[in-house]
Amino acid sequence: MVEVARKPIKLTRYDINEKIKELTKASILRFKEKDLKCVNVRGSNGSGKSTIPIKMLAEDKGAYILTDKGKDVATVLPNVGYALLGTYRNKTGGGDTSTFQDKEYTKEILKKLWVMPFNVLFESMTISASFTFWAQVFGEFSYDLAFTNRQIGVMSIIIPLEVNEQRIKKRNGGKDINMKYVAGKLRTVTNNVEKFTAIGVQSWAVDNTSVSLDEVYDWFHEQVNANMEGLG
Repeated sequence: MVEVARKPIKLTRYDINEKIKELTKASILRFKEKDLKCVNVRGSNGSGKSTIPIKMLAEDKGAYILTDKGKDVATVLPNVGYALLGTYRNKTGGGDTSTFQDKEYTKEILKKLWVMPFNVLFESMTISASFTFWAQVFGEFSYDLAFTNRQIGVMSIIIPLEVNEQRIKKRNGGKDINMKYVAGKLRTVTNNVEKFTAIGVQSWAVDNTSVSLDEVYDWFHEQVNANMEGLG
């Protein structure tokens, strides 16, 4: 699998707070009737994290962007049924944009997405390297926002280091890369799989080496359905 090149996409923008009010007014927020989920996709450089939301975006012609204080903070795919942290219009997308350098702000936006009637997906290299902060966030959200009936899952993409290298070089035009750095990130992601399981979060590892780009969309949904309880 090779990562998909991002292209600028013109989408309608809505203020995130106004959109929440609109959905509430329309009586759409009936969480007990839904099996909502939040999936944190993790992986090292070149693992294919962002390929998943990019392929999801391509499936939904009704997609729109949510803004907060004038900044693009999320992409909603109403037909696919997902809200994505960040946007996927540039080379650096999702949670890796400058908007989400502050993890407390990232948490704030995720909390807003959490109370919307969509599944949530978020990914970034920075988040993939962090355990303690996100373990606390998951615990807090599960308790404070229990009315949303939302399950949490951590899907970690773990592939052979040589595959990481091949993908990164294909993406950056063959430039030299610090593979010790990549190997370190891979170890961190691998170690955190069991750490999340130990605190009660549905956490599993996957290898997408043999997954083609055309298969990514269905493959992701199959993974979620197979590894998260109560989800069809």
